[in-house]
Amino acid sequence: MQVPDADAVAALVGRLAEAISAADATAPGVAAAVGGDVEDDGAPLGVRSRPDVAGVEAVTVTRKWDSEVPNAAEIVLLAGLSLDDVEARLGESSEVPASGPGDDLVVLEAQDGSATIFASLDPDGDVRSITVRRDN
Repeated sequence: MQVPDADAVAALVGRLAEAISAADATAPGVAAAVGGDVEDDGAPLGVRSRPDVAGVEAVTVTRKWDSEVPNAAEIVLLAGLSLDDVEARLGESSEVPASGPGDDLVVLEAQDGSATIFASLDPDGDVRSITVRRDN
């Protein structure tokens, strides 16, 4: 099992935040910005990419309903990336109140206000996914 590379994951988050917040962003364009083969199921379904980043299983980009405008991009990670490692690269986190059972969710400090970054934690405290949500 390959442990996620914290620096490479943080760089991927940065590329996603930049791509998803662009005025002319499209879901396929955001998926292509992360590299790897892009699989597009067509609107309103998602677009997937498998970038060559250690410990990243896939990136999925969702669309806003009935359009090509991206809503959010989720980076699915293998186990082994700590929240401390993510916070050291992306900023402090704040817990998001849970509405039911499941992984814990935290929101990370916004880099520039154009996207919100969330991390989902498994019961062991590892970051299992990072979501970059378009805010504009």
